[in-house]
Amino acid sequence: MMQVSKRLKLNSPSNVCSPERTSPSSTRNASRAKGSVRAGKEHLLLIDADDQIVHSGPSTGMPLFARLGLLHTVEVSESNATGTSFASHSAGALGITGAMTSSNDYFDLCLQNCPQELMFKFIGYHLNTPVFFPLLHAPSFLSEFVAVTQRRLLCTAQYGALLMSILAVTVRLVESARALLPASERDTAGEAYFELAQDFIRISKNKLDIRHILALYHLALFAEGRTGSAGSVSSFVAEAVGLAFTTGLHRSTKEFNMDPVTLQIRTRLFWALYTLDTALAYSQGRPPLIRLSECSVDLPAIVDNVYIKKTEILPQPEDDPPLAMAAAVKMIEIYIVLEQVLSAINAPSKTPAAALSLDNNTLDRGDLMRRAQNRLEEIERDLPPYISQLDVTPSATSIFFHSCRVRTVLQFVRTLIARQALIDELDAGTELSTRAASFATSEACRVSVDTIKTYSRLRHLGLLRFCGFHAVSHVTAAAHTLIACMLKSSDLAFEHRPDLLTAIDILLVFSSPFPDVETIGQLLVQLSRTLDHNHGSNSQSEAVAIRVLARRMARSPTRAEPRDSEGTTSWPLWEDDEDPSLNIDLVSRLSVRPQAPPALAYGQSTLSEKRLMSTPQEASSTFNSINDSSAWLAQIPVESIEPQWMNDASDHAVWGDSFSFLNDGIFSKL
Repeated sequence: MMQVSKRLKLNSPSNVCSPERTSPSSTRNASRAKGSVRAGKEHLLLIDADDQIVHSGPSTGMPLFARLGLLHTVEVSESNATGTSFASHSAGALGITGAMTSSNDYFDLCLQNCPQELMFKFIGYHLNTPVFFPLLHAPSFLSEFVAVTQRRLLCTAQYGALLMSILAVTVRLVESARALLPASERDTAGEAYFELAQDFIRISKNKLDIRHILALYHLALFAEGRTGSAGSVSSFVAEAVGLAFTTGLHRSTKEFNMDPVTLQIRTRLFWALYTLDTALAYSQGRPPLIRLSECSVDLPAIVDNVYIKKTEILPQPEDDPPLAMAAAVKMIEIYIVLEQVLSAINAPSKTPAAALSLDNNTLDRGDLMRRAQNRLEEIERDLPPYISQLDVTPSATSIFFHSCRVRTVLQFVRTLIARQALIDELDAGTELSTRAASFATSEACRVSVDTIKTYSRLRHLGLLRFCGFHAVSHVTAAAHTLIACMLKSSDLAFEHRPDLLTAIDILLVFSSPFPDVETIGQLLVQLSRTLDHNHGSNSQSEAVAIRVLARRMARSPTRAEPRDSEGTTSWPLWEDDEDPSLNIDLVSRLSVRPQAPPALAYGQSTLSEKRLMSTPQEASSTFNSINDSSAWLAQIPVESIEPQWMNDASDHAVWGDSFSFLNDGIFSKL
């Protein structure tokens, strides 16, 4: 095993100060240098037999031997570990020598499932759509893809998995990319890419190759909302997080000899996994796999990809702010607060380990929630102007979109905090249904309605299709909380019924890319039936029936209490006195493809996307003769999130924050 590090030569004459000339600044520099030495020896990055980076922390004993000088280390860097001529990050972030231990080239197998020209177009959509976390470094990724297509770089199993997973998630979540496929393949191509990527994952021998971990992340994105079971996405995330820890993504690597591209890819991948794991911790009510108290990785650099070079990170021009990266980093900061809030909410009241705990600090959930609120306010105050514009009719749609993206995450965390306050009120024995709303109820209602209105604006502007599965969690949490508020206050039940309908409407729109969301929408419809909107009471309604595992000593149903087997296995449709054709499938179709205005449908292409769909066919012949990734970047299709019709947007748009595209009469029985 060999250590990959960058030694600090602190004993050289230029770094030694004489005692009589010691100054406060030199003392500070010396203490800073000592801190750097200690930080550099806290952990090691070893190179294993497959040329992959393996993290070795203090408990292994290796850092101790390094301090004692008992290890003979050979420092390896990217410059002397690879002889490749193309500008790729593979030698650093994807394995010191590019993980070339495999002799098989799997690119032909990839081509059997997707033509090369179509691959290129899909990659262009993936790199330019705001749907995904800004994870990949486009110039280096394209350079590596060119090398693979020209057979200058071997397509290993892990690279094939990464490539096909990217194609799969792009075809599924980017409607204009899916439109490039033949009509007969649009519903099956994504699944085919997904299955092939999993086959590559199974035969991959270099599990610590970052390509392998990147592929697992994209497979998890594909699995989100695909079925009613969370097993698939949880499996991908758990494996990716475990491998990320093994290869040291959770620790700062500034002291190691890594180029900026390599460092940023590793950093972005860690935070992408962190946000996805935290989102799963919320949706499943489980402890997060990643706890930042044990991690030291820095936040990603807030610059666009074009300014991240192999030798340095250039400053971002002031007149061209990095919207996507700035929004992503701010959302990471909010997720850090969210992780702590979820840990407090999901923590069990009693644990066997409490008697043996070495931590004297007892958990005060109320105090933690107050500190979380204060931290969220600080984050909101520190937002740069270009991601804090929430005008109803924005002048720059991209600025408005990223501002809304940050705003919805902020309000999502606030919703969870407010909802917990409601639970605490109920546990304290407060009356369930009253006319006036308490402070906790009013606050929970306010943040929930704000979330729903924000997504309503995004839909009105045709931007809802750029929201990922996280938006489903946001809207669902807001709707759940709003229903609770309406049950507690009859005034709120009457006032915010349109907002609840809008939330259900938005969820039905999301059922197009995420099929399982339709079930969530149906459940909300059934929950809404428990509301008597005239009195804010559910006294004449039955509770929603769900299947749960029986508790010990549970009372079995008697003949007087017949089993409601149908209620636990199927969802009720509309009332008998309504038109039977108005079932949930029809509502879903109406929501996914609204008749007016047609430009607001989830999958509607903008004019720029239509130009992209008519990309000249002869472009592929040019690619074979291009070795420079910059030429590829010039020809990459760019999917703008600026709808062309927004140029003539009026300040007097005829719509309200609670506007619903569904006919309200359909929900007359709610």
